[in-house]
Amino acid sequence: MVIRTPPTDRGQLHQSDVRSPLTWPHGHVCFDEGRLWVHPDYVETFQQRGWTTLEAVMQAEDVTVVRRVGQRDNTRLTLARASDGKVVRAYMKRHVSRCFGDWLFGIVSGRGWSPPGIAEAESVAAARRAGVATMTTIAAGCEINERPWQAASFFVSEEIDGGVPADDFWRAEFPSDAGGDNEHDPRRDAVIEALARSARRLHGAGMFHRDFYWCHFFVRQHPHEPGKFAAHLIDLQRIVRRPLLAARWRLKDLAQFVYSIPEGALSNDERRRWFEYYRDIDRWSWSHRLEWAAIRVRAWFYRVKERL
Repeated sequence: MVIRTPPTDRGQLHQSDVRSPLTWPHGHVCFDEGRLWVHPDYVETFQQRGWTTLEAVMQAEDVTVVRRVGQRDNTRLTLARASDGKVVRAYMKRHVSRCFGDWLFGIVSGRGWSPPGIAEAESVAAARRAGVATMTTIAAGCEINERPWQAASFFVSEEIDGGVPADDFWRAEFPSDAGGDNEHDPRRDAVIEALARSARRLHGAGMFHRDFYWCHFFVRQHPHEPGKFAAHLIDLQRIVRRPLLAARWRLKDLAQFVYSIPEGALSNDERRRWFEYYRDIDRWSWSHRLEWAAIRVRAWFYRVKERL
């Protein structure tokens, strides 16, 4: 077992949670000749479980399978965190998919490519550098072989403490339809702003999610300041960074967000206010009006496609 420490990242520290390194795999402990990287807080519990090789993690059965999607399984488990002695709920994704097309596109485009588990760890670090609230990485790893597109991989993260999926949070906190009395609740506007600012930071850093739905934001109320909220973005394994057609990916993300707004949740004024927070504007220019129209049209196409 060795600890490898890549060069220190030069980006500014935006996140208050300094336990999560801002470059991958900076500060993580290396096992299995580079196939497995673990946060120092969880080295002991991984060793106790016998998870010191990639194969052991990929074949582990002492986890709860939440769902299987194609050749990926999403699991839930609990792990002891050494820094404070807490038992933490965690989530692990294990991928065994074959990604030749994605690999080839990454190589040809010059953007490079990583197996999904490693890609998510890299994206979490990049998102944190941009000041986007997201998950805390526990561990990640992948096979090392001559055919990287066939490499099995995994990613483990801490549960977002106190976080609730945005759509579930909204239904629970604001059960009345938009346009009712609770539309004037300042907490609604605070949540809308938190969601918009998260999107603004992500896109401002040249990163695009590709699955930018409400359910991929976990809303958490500030523990000491009632009425203040944070929106944590999850499922980052498909993020593209600084693509050539950035405007296309931005439109796709924003349209997915609007499309996934729970039915009846936001009034038209609130939707427009979300866009104003995203663009950080008080007045709308013609370019803003055109962009907003394009977002709504793309979201409408998603709804039509869903019904077909």
